[in-house]
Amino acid sequence: MKVLKAVLFIAGILLISFGLYAVFYPEPALEAAPVRIETDSRFDNQVLGMVGIGILAILATVLIKKKP
Repeated sequence: MKVLKAVLFIAGILLISFGLYAVFYPEPALEAAPVRIETDSRFDNQVLGMVGIGILAILATVLIKKKP
């Protein structure tokens, strides 16, 4: 159980970090030498899904109990 909790916790932290990185440092949609065009929408479904699954993974580590 300790290994499962550790894996879920690390996966949750990584998913949340990648999601927040995608929000604060978006990739440019089009980049030519003097011009850089970025998309307006930073919160798309993929970012929200990564953060949501990361939160669920961290909650699972808290809620997993030892076998009696």
